[in-house]
Amino acid sequence: MILRRLFFIFNIIAIMSLLMQGEYSQSGQAASPIIAEGKFLIIWGDGVVGSGETRVAYYLSANQNNNIQLIISEDLLSSMGGSIRFNQKAVKVRGIWQNVGESIRVQTIALAKGEHAGLEGIYGPQPWVSILCKFSDKPDEPNSLNYFRQMYSSAYPGLDHFWRQNSYDLANLEGSNAYGWYTLPHDRAYYLPGGNFDWWAAAADCTGVADDDIEFAPYVGINLMFNYTLDCCAWGGGWYACLDGLCQVWRMTWEPPWGYQNIGVIAHETGHGFGLPHSLGNCQAGYDNRWDVLSDVWSNGSDPIWGTMGQHTISFDKEILEWITSEQLFTSTIGTLQTIRLERLAIPQTDNYLGARILINNRTDFFYTLEVRQPTANPIDYDKWLPGFAVIIHEVATNRSEPAIVIDQDGDCDTGDAGAMYTPHEVFKDIPNGITVSINSVTETGYVVTINNRFTIMDNVAVTGAEQGYIGERTPFTATINPEDATTPITFTWEATGLPPVQHVGDTTDSIEFIWDEPGTKVVTVTASNAGGTLVDTQFIDIVSPIPIVSLSGPTESNVGYESVFIATSVPTHVVQPITYTWQASGQLPITHTTGLSDTVSYTWDAPGTQVVTVTAYNIYGSTKDDIFFPIYMSPAYMEIAGPEVGDVNEDNIFTATVSPITTTVPISYIWTIDDQIIITHTAGLSDAAMLNWIQPGLHYISVSATNLVGTVVADWSITIYVRLFLPFSFRN
Repeated sequence: MILRRLFFIFNIIAIMSLLMQGEYSQSGQAASPIIAEGKFLIIWGDGVVGSGETRVAYYLSANQNNNIQLIISEDLLSSMGGSIRFNQKAVKVRGIWQNVGESIRVQTIALAKGEHAGLEGIYGPQPWVSILCKFSDKPDEPNSLNYFRQMYSSAYPGLDHFWRQNSYDLANLEGSNAYGWYTLPHDRAYYLPGGNFDWWAAAADCTGVADDDIEFAPYVGINLMFNYTLDCCAWGGGWYACLDGLCQVWRMTWEPPWGYQNIGVIAHETGHGFGLPHSLGNCQAGYDNRWDVLSDVWSNGSDPIWGTMGQHTISFDKEILEWITSEQLFTSTIGTLQTIRLERLAIPQTDNYLGARILINNRTDFFYTLEVRQPTANPIDYDKWLPGFAVIIHEVATNRSEPAIVIDQDGDCDTGDAGAMYTPHEVFKDIPNGITVSINSVTETGYVVTINNRFTIMDNVAVTGAEQGYIGERTPFTATINPEDATTPITFTWEATGLPPVQHVGDTTDSIEFIWDEPGTKVVTVTASNAGGTLVDTQFIDIVSPIPIVSLSGPTESNVGYESVFIATSVPTHVVQPITYTWQASGQLPITHTTGLSDTVSYTWDAPGTQVVTVTAYNIYGSTKDDIFFPIYMSPAYMEIAGPEVGDVNEDNIFTATVSPITTTVPISYIWTIDDQIIITHTAGLSDAAMLNWIQPGLHYISVSATNLVGTVVADWSITIYVRLFLPFSFRN
């Protein structure tokens, strides 16, 4: 292990390197131009409870452990995408020296080539090490080493447990440890020049005195625990250093006793170490967001050993650390209206959305977030002290140093009252941006909400078109949505009597043409649908024809030799007359009549079978036709039974029943009745057979009925049954 980092040598090298990068010859002088590259670091300062103190500082860390303060306005940072975009990223800074080698007044800042903006996901083990350091003039050791080691416990309320629950077990602090106490080489005043804490000197000396005991390589973050107050604040952020040969940005916190004696403060500062910023209440007073461990941690509950406890961080933070995936987050864009189910953010119980993002004017850097927060009776729930079960809304601008601000309806600066908690039947409205959020109902662990993102509801749909049309001609119809700026696309479903439905997707007007082949009053219905609902309108139209539309009526079946009457009727009643009817029927001669709206003919067939009757009606404009298919049946006229007239007891006798004429319609049902009792039923063609035997001698009777669709015939038969005697051979002569 390296005993000490050569800070002073590295600082000299770094300053010379930065000076050599100046654009002008006077680059070594104050107010001279400078172009510098390095890691962009943010240090957040958080005051003791009740102070409201909050500070933030920006640094450029060169690769040789030199940290140059960046004097940069929030407006400039905002115009370039915000500080979170650059945090712990390689950047190129252009500006002028304010104090050579120590601070640069920034004019422009940009990501270095190949660098990606924003925080990266935090996954798996993220071990931290706590180093306990005493100022040389302050011998107190406020807490034991075991206290600091237990602080990282995987059991409630340890920090490992806290971040596991926050990250849905995606990240943890497994492998964390603590060492100390160590005595710093200088007194407290040395580290507070001008009353401001010197983070870099304190970090260098505190890690230096512990270097013999600690192998830094396994750790991603370092908590520096001091035995006395620092300046205004506890501090958290990042620090670039080469420790045990590993040169990188280390997540870092600087903690006074009031910080580490409140585990929620350490959770807050380690959140800064992860790169997370503060969030704000609507009054933007600092530490005033009751719903975020990265803001008002002091209003949460407390523990007799660990002091103030942290609540969960907000959905925006969980998303940027990739603990909430895109599938778990509903995104609302312009022109959408959607009802969704939100699940509570902490310890979710369903697969419903863990949050929603409502893009303002479709901007990905300016939006609202929705999340459900629910205090529970679960003893290990870090949200159990929250003020209520509600939907919480934040406005997020990623180019702000504190991107997320709570939406508080009453504007009273108390984000823990009803004004910040949206519950059923309440509606959030951003009228200038056309956004509303309606809280519809509550579930056991969440809420049902409807998000309208500049979605204009349809008021009505109207169908216009002719009231009368003609057979075979195109008849146009138009559907118009009101208002004209209703949100599209709109799906139009057209339905017309006797025609298949037609569907179009388009804007606020739609047109269609229908062609009918039959006259009559038709109904045209249009259904207009989008995400906002469904509207319906209907129009009636009379379809008529200048040519006669003929329909044919008559019997559905008939018998051979019977007269069958058929009637042809033409519509509409105002059709041009006279009308000529030409009749054609199978097996018959054509018939032609010239008459009015109807005509009648009759036919008789002398043979069975399926017959076709067709009538064609025409006038000077054209013609139509209709036809009927129907069967002609032949009833059975006669049936003959053939079989023996005598027989023996227990002997099989075969009888056959045959129907005539041979044109009789089949199938035929045969019913055999024997001695008025035994019944045998068969379905067959023109003949049927039965095998009968008797066990009693005497005269026996057989009756057979044959029935088809149009008639029945009956025949009878009789047979005498004898008992045959067998004589021994010796008696036969």
